[in-house]
Amino acid sequence: LTGGACAVFAPYIVAGGTLLGRWAGAGLGGELVDWLEASADRPGSRGGEAHQGKIEERIRQLESDGYTDIAGGSKGPEERIPTPDGSKEHRRPDISAKDAAGDRYYEQVGRQTRGGTPVSRERGAIRDIEGATGIRPRFTPYN
Repeated sequence: LTGGACAVFAPYIVAGGTLLGRWAGAGLGGELVDWLEASADRPGSRGGEAHQGKIEERIRQLESDGYTDIAGGSKGPEERIPTPDGSKEHRRPDISAKDAAGDRYYEQVGRQTRGGTPVSRERGAIRDIEGATGIRPRFTPYN
């Protein structure tokens, strides 16, 4: 330290793999800014307004077709599906429902490429869910 100033080499504060905040300002006069405040444009794990709106729209459509929404959307937490052979330990489909016969239905809502295919993250989720359940989730784009 020289003259009461300090150098900040890592502007982000991380604990146990969780981003807690970032250092704003230079020297000792800087302050810790809460990550959520600093990133108000980041919607979190449940997605932004367009994503959530499309999920609610699809749930209404499914319910009008006789399906029962059992998890995700306004029902609360998404269903957690263990995917031991997948690229992640578990996946959470955006919509989990049952038809009149009690058969399960899964749907992913997400971004698609200009060519109309789901982006990589959605393709991985679809592949993992299908591998674990034997049911291929439908994909609905929101962009």
